[in-house]
Amino acid sequence: GSTYAQQVLFDYCPSEALDFDYRRQLLLQELLGYEGDVLCLQEVDEKMFSDHLLPHLQMQGYDGHFTNKQGNVREGSATFWRTSRFRRLHTQDILMRDVFKQPLSPAHAQWQRMLDASPHLATALQMVTTIAQATILLPVGDGSCPPHPNERPLCVVNTHLFYHPYAPHIRAMHTAAILEEAHATLKSWASRLEEGSHQRPSLIFCGDLNSDLNDGIPGVIELLQSGFLPADHWDWYMGAEFRWGMSEEDGSAEQQAAAPQPPNSAIAAAVAAAKEAAAARASPKPAKASQEGATVSTTEAAPEGASKPLSPRARLQLTADDGHAFELHRAPQTAVEAPAGIDVRVPYALRSADDLRTPFTNYTSGYKALLDYVWIEPSTLEVVGNVPIPSEEEIGSFIPSPAFPSDHLAVVYDLCWKDGSRQSQ
Repeated sequence: GSTYAQQVLFDYCPSEALDFDYRRQLLLQELLGYEGDVLCLQEVDEKMFSDHLLPHLQMQGYDGHFTNKQGNVREGSATFWRTSRFRRLHTQDILMRDVFKQPLSPAHAQWQRMLDASPHLATALQMVTTIAQATILLPVGDGSCPPHPNERPLCVVNTHLFYHPYAPHIRAMHTAAILEEAHATLKSWASRLEEGSHQRPSLIFCGDLNSDLNDGIPGVIELLQSGFLPADHWDWYMGAEFRWGMSEEDGSAEQQAAAPQPPNSAIAAAVAAAKEAAAARASPKPAKASQEGATVSTTEAAPEGASKPLSPRARLQLTADDGHAFELHRAPQTAVEAPAGIDVRVPYALRSADDLRTPFTNYTSGYKALLDYVWIEPSTLEVVGNVPIPSEEEIGSFIPSPAFPSDHLAVVYDLCWKDGSRQSQ
């Protein structure tokens, strides 16, 4: 691992366990052990993909696609699929800077009012490097028999959302835009799929969403599970303080409480009230009976420079893995803009494959949270089962560690098409 990773981010992990050659062997062993039909990885180094992951997984019957983040950073997301199970029809690389570049396209015109009200937001959206992949996969059977008639194509979305704790509004905006882009892609493919007697693809939304449940239901989660995010959600109020370049210490709850300026006090009160309203609205959907189907897993490929909330000592030098170097200055308390949230509706209301029951997927010194998710379209897909997340006792220490190659744990689910046959896995 890098010097920063060894000495700051993961100083609890033996240096030999952060060695690239050591970790990549553990990672490949773990990925192949899941026997997944679809694999979604984030924080993948470009060379790791081209020189190691792709050639090794191709020898095991997979193919894959890598999308680098925007900007100068050389890492991104990778989606792999088992070629005996799926054939790729199309991959759309969704680039968030392009989506929010003004003038906005008609598909994203709903955001214009927010950008007009906040030049700081418009600037930040052109700096964040977030991307997503939307891959359309066509079932091809398991080699011994053709696909069952109820097996639909899949549209697998894979993303890694911006991490900064005071930018939940950007994560919510990106999530909505990604869903809008995926929906447009599926519409453009609908006629071609119908000509081939295929049903509409089912949507799967995977990734590191950097949206934990430690302090309530964040906007990303509410949007994904309900298809709607109200204009009074606390994400919009929280985001009013965000400035590109601010550290994690800027705008903290303690500083808000101590600040004499009325705008900050008003925002702190609004955030608290909006969180209470969001908690009252939130109600995870109950689990349903399920049948066998495809396996989907998502994990982080490498812990180097991981962009997660750090220990107090690590915050002395805040450098994110996607190229952001946040200066440790105090954001001007008088520069807070009035929040300009909007009612956001997206084409999908999805179900979290775990019904939001997973206790954590990120387990590092000073931070434990659920960050990694698989969301499915409940009208067409259901969950068969999952690989349980190891307990804290089974993990034994913070991760990464000699036994766990990443600071994230994989989330792995068996899915099937509703009313499908049990003939294939």
